Amino acid sequence: MTATARRSMGPIRGAIAGHPIASYLLIAFGASWALTGLLSVSLLFGLLALFGPTVAALVVSWADGSTGELRQRITDWRFSPRLYLVGLGVPFAVTAVAAAVWVLAGHAAPGIGSISAIEVLIFVLVIGEEIGWRGFLMPRLRGRMSLPAAGLATGIVWSLWHLPIYLQPGQGLAAFGSASVQPGRRRPLLGVGTVVRKELTEWLRGPKALIILGVSVLGAVFMTLIPFIAEATKDAEAAGLLSHDSTANVLLGWTGQTVALIAVLATMALLSAERDRGTLAWSLTNPVSPASIIAAKYLVATVVFAVTAVILPMALSIGLATVVYGGLPDLRIVGTFAVLFLALPAFYIALTVALGTAVKSTVGVAGIAFGVMFIPQLLGGLLPIVNELSPTSVGGWAMLVAKGQPASMLTPIGWLISMAVLIVGAKLVFDRQEL
Repeated sequence: MTATARRSMGPIRGAIAGHPIASYLLIAFGASWALTGLLSVSLLFGLLALFGPTVAALVVSWADGSTGELRQRITDWRFSPRLYLVGLGVPFAVTAVAAAVWVLAGHAAPGIGSISAIEVLIFVLVIGEEIGWRGFLMPRLRGRMSLPAAGLATGIVWSLWHLPIYLQPGQGLAAFGSASVQPGRRRPLLGVGTVVRKELTEWLRGPKALIILGVSVLGAVFMTLIPFIAEATKDAEAAGLLSHDSTANVLLGWTGQTVALIAVLATMALLSAERDRGTLAWSLTNPVSPASIIAAKYLVATVVFAVTAVILPMALSIGLATVVYGGLPDLRIVGTFAVLFLALPAFYIALTVALGTAVKSTVGVAGIAFGVMFIPQLLGGLLPIVNELSPTSVGGWAMLVAKGQPASMLTPIGWLISMAVLIVGAKLVFDRQEL
């Protein structure tokens, strides 16, 4: 799809059409993970989560006008029925051979077991996944890479998409070492509402949120006014180098490093401070699960930081640029950037929370986080692909996407993988450590 065609669309549809694979991943993961988190409320949410990849495929195909291609992939039976029977029969044949080998080795014959109605339903509804994976993602990746690479990439994404299921009590990673987890802790989000209220109260009553807001607002105002200040001080050379375009000056100061630095400093002691005071161990004597504590800390910190360090300063910068430069900034570009840019503080806050589950020193958490911040930049000078894969580059990626410039798909994929690793690692470590 051409850039001219995208500009004729609405801002949201144009953004999706311009970045179909990134949009697909964000919609598929966001919808399915959100619904999976509600499994404790009703199994129905888990069944609906199966359709996240299909919903994402339909939305993106609608946005870029490829709905017909998607429909053809679903309805076009390209091979003879005999081959489909072979494909369906191979898994059963492999299982039968494995069972035969098991019996020949001297073991008792394995039983078939019972199959519940809900398992049959899930077996049927799994088509809600495959329309997304095989009908959309795999063909799109196949157009950019070789068949083996596209298959491997799809498999990695598929595995990451299933992480919330693996972390459900008694399933996959959540069952690993479950004997060492206290019975009262097996409800993954037990007491999360209580911890969220506690964390929100601490953020709002303490000075931290106001300090973040003050520093961020001052930085946004200064960067927005740089051309105006340069002109007022008769610094003609500097004024000539900078644009008086209101959109460009709203985005001028959002390089990512400052926000990343503030995010690390603001959240590096979220767990270590409570551990030192002894309140972390005390919290776990109440009906609260370890997962609830780290989830609540991350959720509240991310929301408060997003509002105080990004949303409010950005809004003030838009108003200031409108007055000073005589024109309203392009809200489509600024809004797209702001939404995507939130992925940067979300990563750094997840990093400090995850490190806090394993590293007991605040200084240690900060040191590792700063290393993660700067080492990819040093390595990226030698191997550019490091910068593309690093989640620390997601701020620059957001800027390129918002401006409609070429942006590597490796960056959001690297961000998703990093977030998944941090979430799983934090849960596994925090569930099993002695406080």
